Amino acid sequence: MDDETVKTTSFCKVPLNIISKYGNELPFDIYLKLSESKYVKLVQKDGNVIDTVSKYNAKGVESVYTTKEDFATFINQLNNSFTSKFFDPNVSTEQSVSTLSDGYEVVQESLQKLGISQSTANFAKEITKQSISLISQQPNIFKFFQEFKSKCSEAYLLNMLVAYTTTCMLDTFDWTTHAIKEKMNLSVMLRDILLNKDDLIQLKEHRNNIGELSGKIIEHPRKMAEMIENDKNTFLPKEVAVIIEQHHESPDGKGFPRGIGHSKITVLSAIQIVGDDFIDRMVQFNFDLKMKNEILNALSTKYNQGNFRKAMDALKMMFHA
Repeated sequence: MDDETVKTTSFCKVPLNIISKYGNELPFDIYLKLSESKYVKLVQKDGNVIDTVSKYNAKGVESVYTTKEDFATFINQLNNSFTSKFFDPNVSTEQSVSTLSDGYEVVQESLQKLGISQSTANFAKEITKQSISLISQQPNIFKFFQEFKSKCSEAYLLNMLVAYTTTCMLDTFDWTTHAIKEKMNLSVMLRDILLNKDDLIQLKEHRNNIGELSGKIIEHPRKMAEMIENDKNTFLPKEVAVIIEQHHESPDGKGFPRGIGHSKITVLSAIQIVGDDFIDRMVQFNFDLKMKNEILNALSTKYNQGNFRKAMDALKMMFHA
């Protein structure tokens, strides 16, 4: 271990698995986090990365760190080689899910620490595309969820399921295009990316009681939407911002952050909200298809106004396609 210790907070987290797959070609020094403001260098750039990573992986370390400047360089390098380097057609589904989940964490870290850039936007799009491709190939979504719910980020896995569901719902509309489905999928993958694990736990526990949620959670849809809307370079489609800003709204006006009702919620947002609620209920019932009609009836009662009626029709048609 290098004895250089740095006291700073300008570091970004990198999943150890990504580094182990990237090999000895890393463009940055690797640090271990000792405290919120203290980091110690483990290995120099172009050093023996594999041996160092293997040693700390065996100790149960899941992430290491690098400076913000080097992290931005790494994002550029990932964009240039992610698909070819990580997606050998002979690898297992488990390896692919693990890689995509780690990639999702890299996007999350980049957006939280560095904001929107061309490289981060491109990487987010690639992770989203590969995720939808992977889950579309699964013969049984329930078995897929059961197998991987403890092996990767829960937020990432649920986003995959919602993105897949909303894609199927969109396929029932005659105005659907590939571009629209891409925007929907991207909005699902990015919608809660500014929240950390504790925030997501709080959101899950109090999603029906807004008064118990922190200001950070209440404002995260608007903050993410503003990041996209304020981006002068249009790295991400503006329609994605609208879906993200509305993804926690409700037809009765009791959602957040704006508390708008069904008349002001777009059809794409309604599809995402309904698809998310459907997956949430399916997870609660362990994807028991015997509960399908009960779930659909409950959702039909809840989502019976404005664009939500169209979303519910799409959800029901999805099962008869």
